[in-house]
Amino acid sequence: PSVPDGMHTLLLDGVLVDSLGGLIDTIIDNSSFLEAMLYLFLLYMFVLLAAVTMMNMLIGVVCEVVSAVSECEHEEMTLLFMKSGLEELIPPEDQTEITKEKFLDILHNDHRAADLLEEVEVKMESILDLIDTIFTSEDGKA
Repeated sequence: PSVPDGMHTLLLDGVLVDSLGGLIDTIIDNSSFLEAMLYLFLLYMFVLLAAVTMMNMLIGVVCEVVSAVSECEHEEMTLLFMKSGLEELIPPEDQTEITKEKFLDILHNDHRAADLLEEVEVKMESILDLIDTIFTSEDGKA
């Protein structure tokens, strides 16, 4: 047996636990009692560590997936909340297209706009700093 053969056996029988009984029988048949006990102890420790490592990796993957889904759902709920709040603030005739002046008027004169922005953790100063960017046309003109 060579090192690559040993690595192959540990991978198949130790990590993937494919026919572990056959490997144990081979160890017992080809070793003295004390050697067999030592080899079996080492094999069991290897199998245990490999199983725990694989389990922890799978748990990490599941946690990342749950975290990503949660973040997407939270963002979607925030967008829906913001959309419904804006629909309440903006008059129906202005809901298809709103001018910069009308938007600024709503921001400055309606306290509900400030409350809505605060609820979604957007600072009024940030919106006012970006107002020219928000209302820039496709050709780059304000």
